[in-house]
Amino acid sequence: MKLKKELKIKEFRNNWEKLLLNFQLTDIKINTHLRESFKKFGITYQQYNVLRVISASKKGIVSNNYIKERMVQKDADISRLIVRLVSQGFVQKTPKKTDRRQSEVSLTEKGIELLASIEKEIHIVDRFFYELSKKEAKTLNLILDKIRNNG
Repeated sequence: MKLKKELKIKEFRNNWEKLLLNFQLTDIKINTHLRESFKKFGITYQQYNVLRVISASKKGIVSNNYIKERMVQKDADISRLIVRLVSQGFVQKTPKKTDRRQSEVSLTEKGIELLASIEKEIHIVDRFFYELSKKEAKTLNLILDKIRNNG
């Protein structure tokens, strides 16, 4: 659907306004898609990112700061996400031996199994972009990098 028709407007002030509105609507659509895709696994996309970060670490045991530095959403409440993942049995949190005020987070067997099942079906997330050719995806990534690094 054309953007003007979707927003029920006659004109945009300029192409930059159109671009901004297009980004906002696309962001909403992508986030809705992610929410629905991860709902079947009983976790959110942010929780998946925490699990992914822990899994990708060399030691398999990380701090909250380690996770925060590697999250897609930098403003995520890591402590709250970890508490939720602990209550679901996907991660365990233990006091750090050298400084008991800090804690270490690692995946449980249940968390490892969840990640394995998500990896088998991760294409459900990618499916959103299948209409793009490899060349278009590469070009779009370059453009988005340029926009993100300009602000």
